Amino acid sequence: GGILVEAMGTEPTNLDTFKARRQPELRILHLILEPLVVINPSFKIEPLLAESWTSSRDAKTWTFTLKKGIQFHNGEPFNAEAVKFSLDRHMKGTVGPNIKVLDSVEVKDSHTVILHLKQPYPELLLTLASFECTMVPPRGVSEAKNEWGSKVVLGTGPMKFKEWKSGERVVLVRNPDYRHAPSFVSNKGPAYVDEYHFRFLVEPATLLAELTAGDVDLSAYVTERDVNKVRDDPRTALIEGKSTSAIYLAMNLKKKPLDDIKIREALAHAVDAEAVRKAAMSGVASPLYTPLSPSLLGYWPGAEEGAKPLVKYDAAKAKQILEAAGWKDSGKGYREKGG
Repeated sequence: GGILVEAMGTEPTNLDTFKARRQPELRILHLILEPLVVINPSFKIEPLLAESWTSSRDAKTWTFTLKKGIQFHNGEPFNAEAVKFSLDRHMKGTVGPNIKVLDSVEVKDSHTVILHLKQPYPELLLTLASFECTMVPPRGVSEAKNEWGSKVVLGTGPMKFKEWKSGERVVLVRNPDYRHAPSFVSNKGPAYVDEYHFRFLVEPATLLAELTAGDVDLSAYVTERDVNKVRDDPRTALIEGKSTSAIYLAMNLKKKPLDDIKIREALAHAVDAEAVRKAAMSGVASPLYTPLSPSLLGYWPGAEEGAKPLVKYDAAKAKQILEAAGWKDSGKGYREKGG
């Protein structure tokens, strides 16, 4: 019972997965809408709305058997027609490029749907597990018309959309009929809480004050500057984990002088990355050695050992590399000889 309040540092722009691509939308929508399959904590694909699936030998035909007895929040049945409607709709929206491999969606019977692919696609299940590929009710979307995603959002999830007060909050209420949570969730449903509120607190100081005062129960929007305050306050607890996000400074390597690898080597030695990390991220970030975060599949731990000698801060070595490459100290920075 009771109300759980989560604070967000920004407000969603819409609550329609046809358009939504940002984290603020997905934080709310994942409680309302569900995909066919889900990724478990071990990064394995598990059933959610689908009960099972098979693929043809050439991996171009995928047959999904759907769970029975599931309804959308408006009472509309979840079935193969709803899957076809949802995927056909998603192909025309922002998620379209991710599922453009779909050639057609065939309804075999009420609880069997067949996906025909243009070519084999190893990431099909991962894509279908995304909350950008969630299922929506055909009649509910059609009847809502332009109000879908703002005043009407209907799914099969553990929470039901109640209202969106712009500039203030989104209110969700418990779905009493929910019973099909994935295997790694201890409570298969319904949800324990009566309501789930997402409050929009744009100012970090306000968010922190309401969190420590107990007016807010949780938030993923605590800034790096406030992490220690949350950790040290006896009224709050801090849960930390490695992010999948990478914060970086992009450079155009086709333009001078960055087209010269020696200049890039000099820059790598000239920047005290550890000092930047402490100043910009209050020491809570970790150095990045590859385009992938260590928490992502495909990350190679050996990259760290291989990269550390290259990124070691050494201003004298940076100067040496520049001068060896034909650059000279003008007193106001280095200039290419003759430049």
